[in-house]
Amino acid sequence: MNFWLNILADFGIYVILALSLNVICGLTGLLQLGHAGFFAVGAYAAGLLAIYSYPATCFLGAGNLVLGCLAAAGAAAVLAALIGLPCLRLRGDYLAIASLGFGEIVRHVLNNVEFPICAFADRPPLGLAKGISLVSTVSGVTYVANYASWWVILIAAALTYLLMLNVKRSYLGRAMMCIREDEIAARTMGVNVPGVKMTAFLLGAVVAGIAGALFVHNPYSGLRAAPGTFDLLKTVEILLIVVLGGLGSMTGSLVAAALLAFLPQLLRFLPTVAGIQLAQHKQLLYALLLIVLIRLVPNGLLGLHECPAALWQLLRRRPAP
Repeated sequence: MNFWLNILADFGIYVILALSLNVICGLTGLLQLGHAGFFAVGAYAAGLLAIYSYPATCFLGAGNLVLGCLAAAGAAAVLAALIGLPCLRLRGDYLAIASLGFGEIVRHVLNNVEFPICAFADRPPLGLAKGISLVSTVSGVTYVANYASWWVILIAAALTYLLMLNVKRSYLGRAMMCIREDEIAARTMGVNVPGVKMTAFLLGAVVAGIAGALFVHNPYSGLRAAPGTFDLLKTVEILLIVVLGGLGSMTGSLVAAALLAFLPQLLRFLPTVAGIQLAQHKQLLYALLLIVLIRLVPNGLLGLHECPAALWQLLRRRPAP
């Protein structure tokens, strides 16, 4: 039972991360390769708050999760503001390289900084330990509180989807898409391009930080909140979900996140082919899937729309007079 609950929790976190990156890459057209850095900052902010504030806040119970989400969102927002002000002046490949450098800096800092009363303080690469329902110390190891049950994560994913969908349909979302299509034309139309870019950057970073707080409080995940969890491959995995679902499509991110969350588990039931277990080569299958989908549907599964393109055309078709 816990196995499938773990899959549902991972699906919810994938959805939140993909939606947050979709605002930056899909709607605004900014290639950001350091998204795992905000995910890591949120996870560590929430985890360290749970460790350092206990037992002062132990009476709050699940309120620690709320405080952790607020701390994660605040830490991610501050870092996004510091990084975004200089980096958002760049364009195209230069922005991608700068954001990639930011993500690697965050990972290396977390890989070397020793927190005094943190779990595995003498071995920072091991990160924050997880595994029990309350903050306590067992055999000298400090554990992080686990309050983000699978249904809490799924509710957070649903709320994030509704938020991003409303952002897309608002004036701010239309301004983002205008910048994506033609930045010069957007300036001509009176769009505050730097302000809209910074807003998109901050919104994506804050939501990614909240995803990190949910990750570190997730009791079903066997992964530890360690620096190695938030490497470049994590950003590529999130970007893959956004591209597969369709750049700018929030519903597409849901579909692609479900595909990448459940597909590896379905591969476990496939027979061994030529002595090779397919489940052990999921990265290769991801690459093949990406090549096939780019060839067949270059705009992603849903394109920019919130429903399949064929259905969209059918709904827009008007009867002949």
